[in-house]
Amino acid sequence: MGATRETKKFIADLWPYGRVLTLGRQGGTKLFYGEDAMDIDISEGANIKWDLNYPVQDRYRGFYDLVYDGGSIEHVMNPLM
Repeated sequence: MGATRETKKFIADLWPYGRVLTLGRQGGTKLFYGEDAMDIDISEGANIKWDLNYPVQDRYRGFYDLVYDGGSIEHVMNPLM
């Protein structure tokens, strides 16, 4: 599931600065300036390979100002881990 153009604009208008992490590469392209993407499959352009069924490494905690999920978390079996 990718983000629509309207969603991208809405978020960009609200969040024009800071470090952004997207869960999954949304539509195969970057949504935000300086964005990083976390996904188990890096073939679509994610630069952080991670299985979201497991807790993220400490180095990613508190590093990002905004985490955007455009539809990846629904595929995680235990999002409360």
